[in-house]
Amino acid sequence: KNAVEAICHMVQDYQSRLAIRELHGFKSLLSLLESDYPIIQELSLTTLLRCTQDADNRTAIREVGGMEKLVDFIGNKDFEDLHVNCIAIISNCLEDHECMKLMQNNRGLEKLLTFVVDSTSHAMQQRAARAVGNAAKNADNRKIFRELESEKLIIALFSSDNIGVQGNAARALAIMAENSGSREAIGKLDGAPPLISLLNSENVEARTFASLALANMTSSNTANCSLVVQANGIEPLIALLNDNKFEPQANAAVSLTNIAADEGYRAEIQRLGVVQSLVNALQSSNSTVQAKATLAVAALVCDTETRTELRNYNGCERIVALLKSNNDQVRKCACWAINSCGNDLLTATDFCKHGALEILQDIATSNTRQSRFAKAGLDCLLNCNLSAKYSLNGEISPQNFIQDGFYDAGQLRQGRPFLSLEEFSKSPIDAKRPYLLVYTKNPIRKVETPVTQPTNEKKHSSRRREGRSKIRSREQKEREETAREEEQQLLLQQQLEEERKAAAGEWRPNYDATLANYIQDAQKNIQTLSNTREQVTTLAKFVSDKMGGTIEKANLPGFGYELHINQLKYELKSNIIPLGSISMGTFYHRAMLFKVIADRIGVSTSLIRGKYTRAWNEVLISDDPEPGQPRYPPKTYIVDLIHEPGRLLLLDSMEAKKYCRL
Repeated sequence: KNAVEAICHMVQDYQSRLAIRELHGFKSLLSLLESDYPIIQELSLTTLLRCTQDADNRTAIREVGGMEKLVDFIGNKDFEDLHVNCIAIISNCLEDHECMKLMQNNRGLEKLLTFVVDSTSHAMQQRAARAVGNAAKNADNRKIFRELESEKLIIALFSSDNIGVQGNAARALAIMAENSGSREAIGKLDGAPPLISLLNSENVEARTFASLALANMTSSNTANCSLVVQANGIEPLIALLNDNKFEPQANAAVSLTNIAADEGYRAEIQRLGVVQSLVNALQSSNSTVQAKATLAVAALVCDTETRTELRNYNGCERIVALLKSNNDQVRKCACWAINSCGNDLLTATDFCKHGALEILQDIATSNTRQSRFAKAGLDCLLNCNLSAKYSLNGEISPQNFIQDGFYDAGQLRQGRPFLSLEEFSKSPIDAKRPYLLVYTKNPIRKVETPVTQPTNEKKHSSRRREGRSKIRSREQKEREETAREEEQQLLLQQQLEEERKAAAGEWRPNYDATLANYIQDAQKNIQTLSNTREQVTTLAKFVSDKMGGTIEKANLPGFGYELHINQLKYELKSNIIPLGSISMGTFYHRAMLFKVIADRIGVSTSLIRGKYTRAWNEVLISDDPEPGQPRYPPKTYIVDLIHEPGRLLLLDSMEAKKYCRL
């Protein structure tokens, strides 16, 4: 007894543990398990427990048949008070895959699990479940547990009334569920309901491991997601987002993100008020919770109603704050949330209001922080805020349609904030370049001038449209219907916002009746023309006539548009000038007017800013082939709106370069 006790104290030092292995002392220590004296058995087990901290010692014990003796010791009910220490030794040994294979081959692992389930000792069950969890950290070991169908035995431990046993069983399942086969087995064996019941436990470990098990179970497994929903697991998961511990919060966010992959379940989660809880989770100081909660926002906040909730609960402000995080993963997740949620004007405006645009610009130009996520988030905000996009990038693509409320504030310098139209309206009148505004919302009709999607050559498109309409699937029609409904909801939301501002006496732009008339004239007289070339040339002449007519190159320096612009500024007592009020315009005035009207009549064109006062429009036009000749791809042209309105200049030609440069 004294000898074993002395060795037990000595093996706390690594060199002593090494000496025991070199002196082949493990066989003697294992033989002491058969002693008639419990104190000797206990000291022997404690010594072995300390020795199995080292991988080489675990190998030596396995080679002398130690695993079989340890399993036999557990099978002896006379030594039940010592089983906990024995399980701890086995737990250490099972971390080695070779020990797992040996236990599998001699059916020792199966015996061990059976002994644990049948045991009446809660301490024994807790330790055994923890041993399974530790062993399952190895991917190869998880495969062995799956082959033995160990999930059934672990789930049986939930019948215990001891919260410690239940928590360790949840931990074991959480780690085992990293294996796809185990995930399916846990679901089929009704493992979800007991895990969901633990989410409301006062025990922190039980909540943590139960939520982790559900997160792993629902990963890429729609069947398990269905089981969690059917077991009423959504509400406790949402409640867990408000937990005072970091791990349950993060696990709940992951679980909800996994379940939200199904559109029907996503709607159910939204209905139960997940947005407020997610915003609360975003307030966490833990980077893991911040990242997981932000991803959950990206997955769940995807329609008009939830985005409105996100704005009302100040979620946009919190997501923008996370863009400044020093954690790369948190920043990427925040960028992804902006990319997912900022697809409507009101939410994008809210993000910009809190500085998202400036922060994303800074990230995009950083050598250490830039990423594809930041670029995607920046592009999303710019596509929803074309005014900012044009000021920052100097270009609006044919896919971007200028809506009412667009304004040209000039080229924005890098790093400077982009101000809203209301902020510009408060600045005193100055001699600087004015801000050009597009606003055709009639305050009486409250109906926005419609934007027509661009079409191809009308001459050759009727048959193709007829053929496409015949083969268009029901799913496509449903998607189009959904898109139309969302667009109508957005327009209604914008109209209600305008009405709210009017009722509250807040600032709002003035109605540009002249521009609205221009658009109506173009829709009546130009949109009906037979092909795109005719539409472009006719519209170019129309724009030129409204903006002062043709200007010879020699007369361009003397074209006194500046005096006219300054007169308008003082008449309106504002630096903001409605585009339709300009009757003498140069390159950038005319190019903007051309783009605005072209979008409304379905002519696809871009708007590009050059240096100084230059700006131009690019269009794609196909040449009409001769009879029997092939049709070639369309070419890109720049539209002359100044010298010979309606003339098309082939891109990169000498004439085009002269038009675009001073």
